[in-house]
Amino acid sequence: MTTLEIATIPRRDTGATRIRTARAPRGARLVDTGFDALSQSLDQERIRTALAAERRAAYEEATRTAARALEAAAEALDEARQRAAVALSSDAVSLAVEIASQILKVEIAASNYDLEQIVRSTLAASGIKRGCCVVHVNPEDAAMLDGVVFREQTTLEPDADVERGTVQVETPRGVLVREPAAALEEIREQLLEDLV
Repeated sequence: MTTLEIATIPRRDTGATRIRTARAPRGARLVDTGFDALSQSLDQERIRTALAAERRAAYEEATRTAARALEAAAEALDEARQRAAVALSSDAVSLAVEIASQILKVEIAASNYDLEQIVRSTLAASGIKRGCCVVHVNPEDAAMLDGVVFREQTTLEPDADVERGTVQVETPRGVLVREPAAALEEIREQLLEDLV
């Protein structure tokens, strides 16, 4: 609140009164009233100024609140985007593995796979070296391997319980199974793990 100090100095030549203030006036107006009306007018001006200051303060607080809300919304949106990206990647992996599974079924039904290589890699993975083992394959796969020579102590045995494309190697230490579906599942799990 500003207090004005007014000193009147009469002028000799015109009879008018000169007013001095402690600060430079920001504006002037002529009022045809007395001191009480002027005082009331100044009180109203102070009230208007105080209301304007309150409005500015309220506006600034509302702006800060809106900025905080906007920042929180942006963070929530970013988190949702990240979750969506992970979900999309996971869905893409699942779709790719499903497509590979369907292609694999078609290729197995058409006998379009290198069964000899699958048997040899399964034998190598068994770690039995040149030891005694029995290779179980589907009877149709056994027909595809007719005439293929494996290790001396390796016996090829048709087994109707084994699905096409699957190789089971039975050794004195246990059984090693190579299944196309299990291989695809391992690929899917590795891809999903790589996403994280």
